[in-house]
Amino acid sequence: MIRPPPALRTPSVPPTRDPEVPSRDRPLTVFAVAFALALLAHQLWWRGVPGADLHGLVVIAAVWVLLRPAAPARVALLAAVEAGAVARDLPTVGDHTLLAAVTALAFAVAFAVAAARTRGVPTAEALWAQLAPFLRVQAVLLYAAAALAKLNTGFLDAATSCAGPLAAELAFFDPSLLGGRWHVGPAIVATIVVEAGLAVLLAVPRTRVPAVVAGAGFHAMLALAGNVPFAAYALVLYVAFLPSSALPSLGVLPRLVAAGVGALWLAATVTGADQATVRELLQPALRVAVAVGLLTFAVAVARRARSGSPAPGRVLRLRPVYAVAAALLLVNAASPYVGLKTEASFAMFSNLQTEPGHWNHVLLPEAVRVFGAQDELVRLEVAGAPSLERRRRAGMLMVRAELERYLRRDPGASATYVLASDPSQRWTSSAATLGTRPLFDRVMNFYDVREGGRGRC
Repeated sequence: MIRPPPALRTPSVPPTRDPEVPSRDRPLTVFAVAFALALLAHQLWWRGVPGADLHGLVVIAAVWVLLRPAAPARVALLAAVEAGAVARDLPTVGDHTLLAAVTALAFAVAFAVAAARTRGVPTAEALWAQLAPFLRVQAVLLYAAAALAKLNTGFLDAATSCAGPLAAELAFFDPSLLGGRWHVGPAIVATIVVEAGLAVLLAVPRTRVPAVVAGAGFHAMLALAGNVPFAAYALVLYVAFLPSSALPSLGVLPRLVAAGVGALWLAATVTGADQATVRELLQPALRVAVAVGLLTFAVAVARRARSGSPAPGRVLRLRPVYAVAAALLLVNAASPYVGLKTEASFAMFSNLQTEPGHWNHVLLPEAVRVFGAQDELVRLEVAGAPSLERRRRAGMLMVRAELERYLRRDPGASATYVLASDPSQRWTSSAATLGTRPLFDRVMNFYDVREGGRGRC
């Protein structure tokens, strides 16, 4: 038998773990599945089965992506719909929702620019090369900001820390298992150590795989504790830190989830079940499903990762448009400290308070606050709306700018309130008595303030 010369032999190519997905396209495909699953988890957790609105369209687009995740055009459509839904809801969105919208917008922009340049659908490989560095920056910034925010007297005190009620939720199926407060101290330390550790370990190429495995385990616990949407979103970011060879096989999972969500939607429509009922039924199952999914992902990555696999590139290698987006995320994370907005600033479950007279951070001095958006705290005396009445009864203080934003949004609402620092100053306001501030009302949102650092959990 005559063998061909070496130059003519066909080189051996390691088989991909998903035969239908080329190795070079695997990262974007896994990202697409993780992104669609995260958005579905968010919608199902908070809304049950959304109706015929933008949020319902997000569910439809996510299911469409799961049926064929290797199609970049489908992911671009999902990204555009998600960005539109969040833009409509601003500024009352959560931290992970804001990150998901930024990710969606970044992908949509990358797809549009690449499509315009090539006059066709861009390749998955080219899109991932643009998007992955930005996802890495998001993750490192998110964990660093979350750990920094928790270094305050409210979170570090076991009597007031959000770590207490959050950790107790791990035993949601039997609250007596985590009765008392013996678990609060360890939960405080573990949360800060893990979040700060992930920020550092994910930034270093050699430690990324173990960081992803540990992070997936951490987010599995968050899912069991009830923070399902944020826990599910972690995988969207983690894909960018892994070599292609370490990414798990998708198999039929995307199609099974798509079929399950479609069946759920059909059943809810046929039976006429309302969103609140569906949500209550789904939430326990979602806690377990997301936690199991994260742990399965962690085990698969640990088994598939090889020491010789090259780690993805540096964290800060960004193209100009993504560098601008990263700078805006940094401003968003810094906004509570400098005197701008406090909500959706990556300070979730942190007990952080930065308002005048309530500053509680143990490292950053109050002198860093240079803007005055938080300066005026007011106490409600007469509340002309159910949401405001609940705040009045709870004794909450509101940032005046937040109260006025609320009143402008609800033309039928009114409120009588006094300045917390000087109760002799009293106002009665409604939409009719307030001027318009459209840009401010779209980007600024503020937490309420409760005495003793017990709020914001």
